[in-house]
Amino acid sequence: MGLIRASLNSGAKVLGELPSLTEKRFFGDGAIENMELEIGLNMSYLGENKRALELCSRAETFFYTRPLSSPHRYYQIALDCQRRSLENLGRIDEAFDMLEKYTEYATSIEDWNTYTYGLVLKIEYFYALGKVKEAHELIEKTESFISLLPTSYDTNTYQISRFKALVEQSEFERANALSALIIDNLSDEYSSPDLHWAQFKSIQSSLFEQLGNKEAAISALRDSKNFYQSLYYQTDDRKELFSDYYESALAERKLQLLKQQHELSQLELANSNRMNLILTAGALTLFGLLALISYLYAVQRRLKREQETLATVDTLTGVRNRRSLLGAVQLELNEAKSYKNDLSLVLIDLDNFKEINDNYGHECGDDLLKAFCEHVSKSIRKTDTFGRYGGEEFILCLPKTSAAEAKKVVNSILDSYRKVRISPNISAQTFSAGIAQYQTGIETSNLIKQCDEALYVAKRFGRNRVCIFSQDD
Repeated sequence: MGLIRASLNSGAKVLGELPSLTEKRFFGDGAIENMELEIGLNMSYLGENKRALELCSRAETFFYTRPLSSPHRYYQIALDCQRRSLENLGRIDEAFDMLEKYTEYATSIEDWNTYTYGLVLKIEYFYALGKVKEAHELIEKTESFISLLPTSYDTNTYQISRFKALVEQSEFERANALSALIIDNLSDEYSSPDLHWAQFKSIQSSLFEQLGNKEAAISALRDSKNFYQSLYYQTDDRKELFSDYYESALAERKLQLLKQQHELSQLELANSNRMNLILTAGALTLFGLLALISYLYAVQRRLKREQETLATVDTLTGVRNRRSLLGAVQLELNEAKSYKNDLSLVLIDLDNFKEINDNYGHECGDDLLKAFCEHVSKSIRKTDTFGRYGGEEFILCLPKTSAAEAKKVVNSILDSYRKVRISPNISAQTFSAGIAQYQTGIETSNLIKQCDEALYVAKRFGRNRVCIFSQDD
């Protein structure tokens, strides 16, 4: 870790002191600032907050003056990096001011996902500072607007915060109605990571407890524990962290649920010696709860830092999931539009995948998906974007690439993929692909539709081939 910090500091120093680059244009407008932003972002995660604050502040100034030539996301990342660094430095008021700036900018460009993310951070700030009333007021002020937005990861996070506020205010009827909506939204597999379910079930347990339904409360608490446990299978080397977390959370909540029964039992005790024993046990329990609360607070901070990463990766294959993939493709389309560059989109479908699942089992099918993703990831450029669109369908985005060039690339991947073997009993694998080239003004959904039509042509002519979209097809 120390070597990583030293390398980042050295890189930042070199970028700031190159003698021939007073205007920092030698490598292209924005190249140095992009590198400084990336270094600053990584340093903020490593705890080098003062240096991160300096680099990200410079990046903010640069990208703010170029709103038409730089993606909005760069400017937003610079603001969020500064907010995180200020928070880690204990400068909470400045961090909150930076968050206000972040949400105001999101509003100005009508980026409602980012705006919702900022609202959730504000609510968390209020709770962390003990300003529960302010958190509730912010939720009441914004809930009507958020309810009009399409369901997404960020709106689900917001609704869970709103659900928590209703339970705290003992508005049980509204809380029950909202819980039904949240369950419906989380049923969408592309916007319901286990962390959302774990948080929701934990709050739902509190609701059932206040309503006096202890069996339902314990059941919801167990569900929450199981979702926390499943997070282990979505990450690397975190078994101890998540195991301790869900076991501690379960113990703490069970003690809270049994509190009333424990108090009733105390009233029935007549023997003073037994009463003293219970009081001693209560003191030890209180001490244990304080230790648990301190531990859980530290764990929750670590989980928050990892939450964004968990929400963008397909847990089976390790590549981008649908939400992250479509967001990245949209950014590439915006850049191609701004700079009038070529861009090709490829929709890939694995041939005969259903037969593999039916004949050899789902485990073999999973191995095939992982082997395919590993093969493609090794075969493309770092500037290309690849992810799982759904099932056995994948999308590959090739910036600065014409359709003809993209076909050569995909054919090369197909030729080498035929040699991949996941089992001696399974014959050579192939895929079909449809390519569409970006045209000015086309929306992402329509470009994917063109890819799908080209993919249909490839399948119609026998699969195991690559076709380019044509209006004549």
